[in-house]
Amino acid sequence: MIRIEQLEFAYGDTPVLRGIDLEVRAGEIFGVLGPNGCGKSTLLRLMRGLLPPRRGRVLWEGHDVRRLSRKALARRAAVVPQGAAAGFP
Repeated sequence: MIRIEQLEFAYGDTPVLRGIDLEVRAGEIFGVLGPNGCGKSTLLRLMRGLLPPRRGRVLWEGHDVRRLSRKALARRAAVVPQGAAAGFP
């Protein structure tokens, strides 16, 4: 289960996300949709603990994402980027 509580984030003085609440239970599938620049990638980075929230928290199975090891988080979540460049011809 993923739970997001009152999540807020800003790049410097520019707010990007405010008051985000979300709960995804085991077995559910969800998507993040929106126009370019609305904060989709930022939300995913916050959910993986790659960015520190200004306020609020992200919980994976009741554990704060900021306290999970990279290995423990990798067991719970994976991300496939939209595009990938090959390092060879």
